[in-house]
Amino acid sequence: MPVGSRRQSAQTNPVVLSERDKKRRGVEAKTDAPVLSLTEICYSVAMNDVYFNAADPAHIRREKQKARELRQSQWWKRKRSTGICYYCRGKFPPDELTMDHLVPLARGGRTTKGNVVPCCKECNSRKNYLLPIEWQEYLEKIRNETE
Repeated sequence: MPVGSRRQSAQTNPVVLSERDKKRRGVEAKTDAPVLSLTEICYSVAMNDVYFNAADPAHIRREKQKARELRQSQWWKRKRSTGICYYCRGKFPPDELTMDHLVPLARGGRTTKGNVVPCCKECNSRKNYLLPIEWQEYLEKIRNETE
């Protein structure tokens, strides 16, 4: 399925525009198809509605190797030793915390000290390949639905 397409009737495939493209073209796109923001797309990705092009497999393989090396460093061991999950702020034994990439490898993120954080396995699994802003919006939407 093409990037940005959504499982719906074949007559109305959404048009996906970044904020820059919306400004460049003027928000009024000459189409009847719905226009989705990046956040809406990523929320839909989390709900398995929309697909995006993943990063190159070679890039992911290289970055995973860097992550394995970084996990052995004293810097990572000190960062993990606090025992606090970056997302839920829960307290965990250090060996139960995992390395999470703020910008996921699948979306072109890199394994650098500024892009990895310790988090609990539950948060890491739920965040999956969302960016931090998308993750926060996803959590807020869930909270609003339960209230």
